[in-house]
Amino acid sequence: MNGPVNLPQPQSVSVLPPRFEALCPPPQLLPGENIDNYQTLQAVIFRDPDPQSAIEWLLAIDVVELSWEMQRHRVLRHRPLSTYRKKAGEMTLRRVDLAGIAPIRSLS
Repeated sequence: MNGPVNLPQPQSVSVLPPRFEALCPPPQLLPGENIDNYQTLQAVIFRDPDPQSAIEWLLAIDVVELSWEMQRHRVLRHRPLSTYRKKAGEMTLRRVDLAGIAPIRSLS
């Protein structure tokens, strides 16, 4: 179970059997998210448990959706950090600014 994974090439065709396609609506992606990445995640997760019944497919679909949501949450959680990292650095430097110290004069 834990070993190298050969990621399948993204497919535009669903890996769900046609009789279960109604159980899995198209994903609602945010700007910047990639449908190919979603479909790759979906294919890998669907392949591992090899679902057969409708209940097994529903559980596999939920695992895909929850896995995608966790990845999305990680990206969104780090976005404010990177946005404000520069601003925080600038504010810190202003607090330790050596105001009042004469600038170093050139020796030439």
